[in-house]
Amino acid sequence: MSKRAKIIGTTPRKGKILHNIATWSQAKNILELGTGFGLSTSYLAEALPSAQILSIDGNHRLNQLTRVKLQELYGDRITVSDAKFETALLEMAGTETRYDLVLIDGDHRSSALRQNVEQILPLLNDRAVIVFDDIYWSADTKMFWEEFRTKILRGATVDLFDYGIYFHDRNFVQATHYNLVKESWKPFSFST
Repeated sequence: MSKRAKIIGTTPRKGKILHNIATWSQAKNILELGTGFGLSTSYLAEALPSAQILSIDGNHRLNQLTRVKLQELYGDRITVSDAKFETALLEMAGTETRYDLVLIDGDHRSSALRQNVEQILPLLNDRAVIVFDDIYWSADTKMFWEEFRTKILRGATVDLFDYGIYFHDRNFVQATHYNLVKESWKPFSFST
């Protein structure tokens, strides 16, 4: 179990970054794709004690454990869903709930990320934040992040290496991109 936690868990440093992003956002409704052991969920819940959090992960067995622990710690303000991302997001399209903060830390394939983003964008409030975890997970994930940054028309992106952050704001006139970690400082590179 501890080996698995290292793979699907978050580090304290990344958790602090996520906590700070959440605190800054003052989100009321949070969507998380990829519950895992609920570590990131806990960082979000601690940062925003009044926020409602919907965390989705298709791993039913793991969710059974995580759901019990998160509800014990945070009560009914956290909902853990066993649905597949695509299915859950499709169902959410018919609801009125809009999200201020989204954490995407599930399927790291570019095709899945593209589909998730297409389904998430209509669910956002006018001003919202999307945090992409592990944007340098693989060459495919890096390709998605670079493609996403060039396609957005409004808002800003920030590359923190561990996280890619998209500040969605319908009032932005144009897109702005910030890279806070130089390519040469990143511990590896992918040949394309």
